[in-house]
Amino acid sequence: LDVYDAADAPAIDANYVWPDETGPALAQMARGRNVMFYGPAGTGKTTFAKQVAAHFGRPFVRISCDDQTEASTLVGIRRPGTVILVDEPSVARPGALFVLQAVMDADRSLHVAETGEVIPVAPGVLIVLADNTNGTGDTSGAYEATRRMNRATLDRLGVTVRLDYLTPDREAAVLRDA
Repeated sequence: LDVYDAADAPAIDANYVWPDETGPALAQMARGRNVMFYGPAGTGKTTFAKQVAAHFGRPFVRISCDDQTEASTLVGIRRPGTVILVDEPSVARPGALFVLQAVMDADRSLHVAETGEVIPVAPGVLIVLADNTNGTGDTSGAYEATRRMNRATLDRLGVTVRLDYLTPDREAAVLRDA
């Protein structure tokens, strides 16, 4: 990944433990592909995206979705190199994520119907989705109000990575070394 020198990049957390799945995710990001992390609450999905921004000196923007999220909430960031985290997209209104399809596909641009303007995604922008589900909703009842995401949105991901809690042995080693 290209390194930027954003004054407002997040701080590096020296105690952050990179998950085993880091390599495939970074490889896809380096190719300009979108990635998705999913898994239980508290497994480090948001922190992963933030630490990528920190380690590569990039600006970081977190867009938290809820059942009132509109498409307009998801667009407008034009700063090169930004790591954009779309947090909990499965709870966004069903049509709101359609705008992401245009910026996540190979053209990486947004067409504004009212003006005819075509706005390209800024160079080097990384789009990361983080969700408790893998985009298929939740039937366990643990993550209320999640929805099945549109297959076209999910097809625009270079990789979908499940993050889980550290094993007890690994967590003990982290605490011991901290």
